[in-house]
Amino acid sequence: MDRDAIMVTRDISIGGMFINGDFPLPLDAETRLTFRLYPTEPAIACRAKVMYSRMGMGMGVQFLDLSEAASQSLLKFLNEAN
Repeated sequence: MDRDAIMVTRDISIGGMFINGDFPLPLDAETRLTFRLYPTEPAIACRAKVMYSRMGMGMGVQFLDLSEAASQSLLKFLNEAN
């Protein structure tokens, strides 16, 4: 996977997200993610572990080290989405 690949998700929670993609990382792989909840807000960066991986579909990742500020931003985003 390209180090700076742009991936798409439509499924995010406080614990992780599903990332769509044809060639996901293998199960248990760790990676760094950088993503935005809104285009105008600062990016969130964290480490993540692949918990689910399926070729042609994508991967489910668990956030490993979200900062307190990132967790609060994500919680606010999720509450507004519901």
